[in-house]
Amino acid sequence: MGLRSTLDDLLWGNLRAEQPAEGFGPRVTVDTVLLGAYVKVRGGSRVLELGCAHGILSLMLVKRALAAGRHIQVVGIDIQRDLVDMALRNRDRHGLGDYARFYSMDMRDVAGDWEEAPFDAVVVNPPYEDPNRSRPSPRGPVALAVHGVMCSLEDVFRAASRVLKPKGRFFMVMRAHRMAEALCGMRDFKLEPKRLTAVHPKPERAASVFLAEAVKCAKPGMVVESPLFIYGSHGEYTERLLKAYREEGL
Repeated sequence: MGLRSTLDDLLWGNLRAEQPAEGFGPRVTVDTVLLGAYVKVRGGSRVLELGCAHGILSLMLVKRALAAGRHIQVVGIDIQRDLVDMALRNRDRHGLGDYARFYSMDMRDVAGDWEEAPFDAVVVNPPYEDPNRSRPSPRGPVALAVHGVMCSLEDVFRAASRVLKPKGRFFMVMRAHRMAEALCGMRDFKLEPKRLTAVHPKPERAASVFLAEAVKCAKPGMVVESPLFIYGSHGEYTERLLKAYREEGL
């Protein structure tokens, strides 16, 4: 039996997609949407999503490129077969078979001689927690997606570095408390951090997550952009957050 799922309208109805029911696997969050809007790739680029789950982030990238008059090719991989099947259904529901392919693969097996490699960009929303410092969920799909029981940050950076072209771009979202660990880890695999945006729930609060872009084999030098706030001082969604849900993105 497949994962229990729901069919939801996302991005203000611009993307109708299937995802696991609440508590049964990874679902689209504001972090997913922000990452999708943060990614910058040229037309004609080949993009890999590591840990693609239901494929919704990959399809956001494709639809956003098409809305801007550009074509990109996205490949998504995930270790969970049920989620890959879901991604394929989501792709076919929107008629995007010419732009997206999904495979059931362990990212730790990704190598430079893979027939799909190399890529111009790699995108990932990796598990946020270190299983050695947190208690994994008893639900297998949630533990895989959130607690990193089969995927460390080191695994993510190694896989990305293996398949990226020189000067290829790497994009990720991660919990703010793991920022130092993540930035050092990128450099260990020749992914030089170039752009960083801290995301805060509201102006008075510490950052909850951050968005980062790195470039393979680039020279040092990083731009720290202005913080992105989810809510304004009076509890309203900020314009910058709302823009991430529109076709033009950030």
